[in-house]
Amino acid sequence: MSLVSETRLDLSTHTTHVKTYEKGMRMVFCHLPGPLCSLSIIVPTKISDDKGLPHTLEHLVFCGSKRYPRGYLDILATRCLSNGTNAYTSQDHTCFEITTCGWEGMLDVFPVFLDHLLNPLLTESQFKTEVYHLDGQCKHQGVVYNEMAAREDSEMDRLDLRMRQKLYKDTYGFECGGLTGEIQNLTNHEIIDYHKQYYHLGNMTAIFCGPVNPQELFERLEDYPELFQDTQKYEIPPFLEPKPIGSEPETVYFPSSEEEVGSVSFGWHGPHSQDIKTLLSLDVLFRYLNDTPASPFAQAFVELEEPYCADIDFEIKPFHQTMLMLTFSGVPEETIEDEEIKPILDQQLDLLIKKGLQDQRMPTVLKRHRQKIYEAMEEEPHELVTSYLVPDILHSTTIGTRCQVFSLLDQLEKEPESYWIDLVKNWLLKPSHQINMVPSSKEAQEKELRLEKEHQRRLKKMKSKLEKLKQEIDQAVKDNEIVKTFDMPKIPDASKAPLLSYTMDNIPLESQGPFSVSQIVRTQTGFVHLGIGLNLSNLETDLRPFLVLFQELLFQSPLRLPSPSDETKWIMMDYKEVAKYCADLCTSHEAGIGFQNATWTTGWLSQTLTLFLTSVPEHWERMSRFCCQVLFFTQFRVDRVLTVAKNLLSSLQETKRDADTMLGSIVSRLTSHPTNALEGANDYWISIFHQESFLKHIIRQIQKDPQPILDKLDKIRHHIITLSQELPHFIRLALPLRFKIANNAPKQFAIELDKIYTQEMNTAQLRISKRKRKSVETSVVFPFPRSPFSEAQVDLTFGRQVVVHIEGCATNHVSQIIKCDILRSDADYWPVVLLAELLTMTEGPLYTRIRGQGLAYGASVNCALWSGTIGFNLYRATEPQKALGIFHDLVKEMQTREGLDRLFTQHDIEMAQSSLAYGWISQCSTSADLIATCLRSSLQVLQVTIGI
Repeated sequence: MSLVSETRLDLSTHTTHVKTYEKGMRMVFCHLPGPLCSLSIIVPTKISDDKGLPHTLEHLVFCGSKRYPRGYLDILATRCLSNGTNAYTSQDHTCFEITTCGWEGMLDVFPVFLDHLLNPLLTESQFKTEVYHLDGQCKHQGVVYNEMAAREDSEMDRLDLRMRQKLYKDTYGFECGGLTGEIQNLTNHEIIDYHKQYYHLGNMTAIFCGPVNPQELFERLEDYPELFQDTQKYEIPPFLEPKPIGSEPETVYFPSSEEEVGSVSFGWHGPHSQDIKTLLSLDVLFRYLNDTPASPFAQAFVELEEPYCADIDFEIKPFHQTMLMLTFSGVPEETIEDEEIKPILDQQLDLLIKKGLQDQRMPTVLKRHRQKIYEAMEEEPHELVTSYLVPDILHSTTIGTRCQVFSLLDQLEKEPESYWIDLVKNWLLKPSHQINMVPSSKEAQEKELRLEKEHQRRLKKMKSKLEKLKQEIDQAVKDNEIVKTFDMPKIPDASKAPLLSYTMDNIPLESQGPFSVSQIVRTQTGFVHLGIGLNLSNLETDLRPFLVLFQELLFQSPLRLPSPSDETKWIMMDYKEVAKYCADLCTSHEAGIGFQNATWTTGWLSQTLTLFLTSVPEHWERMSRFCCQVLFFTQFRVDRVLTVAKNLLSSLQETKRDADTMLGSIVSRLTSHPTNALEGANDYWISIFHQESFLKHIIRQIQKDPQPILDKLDKIRHHIITLSQELPHFIRLALPLRFKIANNAPKQFAIELDKIYTQEMNTAQLRISKRKRKSVETSVVFPFPRSPFSEAQVDLTFGRQVVVHIEGCATNHVSQIIKCDILRSDADYWPVVLLAELLTMTEGPLYTRIRGQGLAYGASVNCALWSGTIGFNLYRATEPQKALGIFHDLVKEMQTREGLDRLFTQHDIEMAQSSLAYGWISQCSTSADLIATCLRSSLQVLQVTIGI
C-alpha cells in the first residue's frame, strides 16, 4: 500500500489526520479517540429503474460468500466485540458498516467482510427469503419487500422520491430501495448481473476510524492474496444534467387517518458536490434564517398566534449536483389549500435582499455553526468523519476536502453582507419545484381495500399452487439454515481498547438549595455540560398536564429579571432576546420530563424535570446562571402559550402517523394510568392520549379566559423555586480535563455551581413569597429512589390485549411485556440479560425463525432495568400472529435443558457475551456518552468501569 494523500482534521480537543492509501482498492484512515473502531466500505452504484437492485444486493451480500458459509460473517463480527454488520443504500452508493471495540477485532473481520462483498453466494433460496416471495397464503413476503412496503407510502418517503423524480433524470430520480410493485417482478439473475457490473475491488473504498493502525492491517491482508487478484475497476457512467424545473406546484396525497396537517416543500438544484464553500455557506445561511425562535423564518411562519407551520427544515442532498430542499411541516390543511406558504417565502427572501441581514448576527451565527460542528465531532465522531469523506469518494479525485471546514469558516467570517445576499439570489430565487403533501384517510382506506382485493384475486388464481408455494418457501428457509460449527479466532481482549480519560466525583453539599450532592465529571471534551434534575413527585395532580407546555415554553418565553442594583425593579427580556442570548451562550440546550426522553414520553425518572445545557468552557458560569434564571424568572404570556400550544398540537398529529412511536405511547398508557400509576409519575399526563384533548382545551381556553392557564404555569414555576432536599434532585457539571478555576479541585466547581443556583433561587423566593425555606431531612440522591413495575399499575379498561388500527400503516408493531424486577446486584441479572441477547442477536433464534421467514423486519427481547420489565418486540411485522406464536414456542422450548441445548451452542453464548461487552464499552465511547453514563451509573448505582 502506498500513501496517496494526508489531510489535517481539527477536533474539539486536538488535531488528527486523514490518510489515504491505495493498492488494488482505496483505504482511508482517521485516528479518533475512544475505544471504538468503525469501518465503512463504499461501493459507488447507479440505477435506471425502481426495482431496488442496489438495496436487494445489499441484503444478499450478508447471506454468505463462496469462501465463507452463511452465518460466518455475523458470528465472527459479534465475537470481534461489535454490534454486528450493517449497511445502507443511497441513490449513488451502498455503504457496508461495522464498528468493533478496539482494533484487534477489525483486523479479523475486515478480510471476511470484503470477501462477502466480492464473492457473495446470491442463491435463489436467499432471494426468496431475503428479497421476495409469495407465501402459502399467496401473501407478498420477503425482508426487503416488507421493509419497503412499510416505507413507501409514508409522507417523507413519498415526498423525497417525488422531488427527486421532478428534478433529476438518472439515478437520483429513482427509488434505490425499490418500489414494491417493481420488486415483485425482480429476478435473482438481475441482481447477479448488477453485482458483476459494480462490485469490483477497484471501485471500493474502505474508511477506518478510531484507534487505527494501517501497517498492521496491510500486514494482515498479505494472508489474503486472493482478495486482490481482481483489480478491475468499472467506470461509473457520467451523471446526466438535471431536469429543468417547472413552475406549477404539485399536490401529492399520502395515506393517513390524521388529516389535520401536512407539509409543503420546495426543491432547487444546488451547487456541485465539490463546491464546498458554497454548500457550507448555504448551511450557515439557513442557520441564520431559522436557528432560533427569533430568526426570520421562525418569526414569519412559526412564532405566530396562527402559525403557518410547526417546523421548518433545510437539507442539502449530497448528490453529484446537490439538491436543496426546504420543508415546512405541520402545515394546517387550509394553509396548504390556500397556497399561503409560497407568497410569504418569496416575501421573506425579497425582504432579505432589500434590507440585508438583521442585527449584524452573521458573525454570531458563524461562531455557533463552528461550535455545532465541534459538538457533533464529540457526539458522533465516526459518523461525521465518514460523512465528510463519502462525497469525495464518489465525486472527486481528492479525499478530505471537507476536512477543511474550519478554514472555510474563517474565510466566511471575512465575507461582506453582499456575499450572503448574492447567495440568496443565486440559489433560492431561481426556479424551485413545490410539492404539497396532503394526508388522506380516503386513500388509506382505498389502499387497504385494493390490497385485499388483489390478495383475493391471487388466492383464487393460484388456489391449486398454494401448497407448492408453501413447500418452496419451507425449502428455502431450510436451505438458508446455518451450521454453527465454525473455527473462529479467539475473542479479542476488550481491556486493550483505549478508553477515554475521565474522573467522576460525587461531592456532598452543605447547601441551602435543593441539592445534597453534586456530580463533577472531567473528560476529553471541549465543552462544559450542565445537567439538572428536579424531582416533581409532590407536584399537584392538576398541574401535571401542563408539564409539556411548561418544558416547551422554557428558553422561548420572556424573562423578568431582578435588577442587580435595585431589588424593587425588574429588567424585562423579550422572548426573542432570550432566544438570541441562549443561542449565543449555549451550544445546545433542552428541557424535558424524565431522562432520555422525548416530547410525549418520559424515558425513565418520569417524576423529574431535567435540563441539559452545553457551552464553551469560558461561559460555564454565565450558562449556569442563565439556566437558573430561565427556571425561576420565566414569564408566561398569552401569545407565547397560544403559539407553542398550536405548534405542539400539529407535532402531535404527525406523531400519530408513526406506528413505532404509537406503540410506545400505547404501552405507557396501559401501564401508567393515574388511578394505578406510581406516585409522582408523569408518563400518563404527558402522553399523546392525554395531551391531544388537553392542548385543544388550552387553545380554546386561552382565547376566552387566559388567566387560569397562566396561573397554573406560574404555580409550576413557584413549586420549583421552593423545592427543598426533602426529595432527591441532582446537579451535574462535566468539564474538559485541563479546564481550571481557583484551586481546580472538583469540590470547588461543585460549590460554585451550587452557589449560583442558590443565589438565583433565594432571589426568586424573596420576590414571590417573602419567606425562607424550612429545613427538612435530606433525601438520598445516589441511588435515586426507584419503584419498579407491578401488575397493579396495569389499566385493565381495555383488557390485557389491545389492538390499535392506524390507517396508512402497511406493517405491524407489537410489544408484549411482563414484570422482571432485577438489578445488577441480583444473581439473576446476568443470566436474564444474556438470555435476552441470545434470543435477539443476528442469526439467533428470533432472527432466523422470524426475520428469516420474512414475518417481520426485526424481533427482539429487551430488559428495562429501571422500570423492572422485560419485553418482546416486533418491528415492521407482516405476520404478527405467526411471529408471536414462534416466540411463545421458543419460550416453551427453553423450559427444558434439552431445548436450550438445541437452541444455543457454546459459540452462541460467546457471541452474546461479546455483544454485551460491546454494549457496555460503547456507552463510554465518546465524551458525550461517557458524561451521560456517569450520571446514569450514579443514579442507578452502577459501575462505570468497563470490562468483560
